[in-house]
Amino acid sequence: PEAGIWHDALLLFNPFEGSVPFRIPMWGEGGWVLELTTADNAQQGMRITEEMDFDLAGRSIVLFRRP
Repeated sequence: PEAGIWHDALLLFNPFEGSVPFRIPMWGEGGWVLELTTADNAQQGMRITEEMDFDLAGRSIVLFRRP
């Protein structure tokens, strides 16, 4: 892959007022990196390397990318 170009992204959107668990899928190697969130900036840069539930905060958007 070319440096600086994202080939795979995962965008999650929760318009509901409460949090919603979302199953982050594993797809290939390398996992996912949390690039942007409107809920908790402390989570930015978090890497997910195995399938897991991600608690998507109410009225928030998150963007994951493949490294």
